[in-house]
Amino acid sequence: MNDYLCRPCSTEEVYKALYQIGSLKTPGNDGFPALFFKENWETLRPQITSDLLHYLEIGSIPAELNFTLIALIPK
Repeated sequence: MNDYLCRPCSTEEVYKALYQIGSLKTPGNDGFPALFFKENWETLRPQITSDLLHYLEIGSIPAELNFTLIALIPK
């Protein structure tokens, strides 16, 4: 099991993860919904997978990409 979890991530796994995101959900702060990435996957695939696999390999995501927006909804 540990060998499976420690192996490098594949481009196919990145693709599958993208398609598990709801099409109208926005996975980042750029405002682009997942549908944009799905419809333009062939164009965006090389850069997205290269960057993501690099971040997984080094074990760190740049601070400017790694933050959370929280919206408080009063009752």
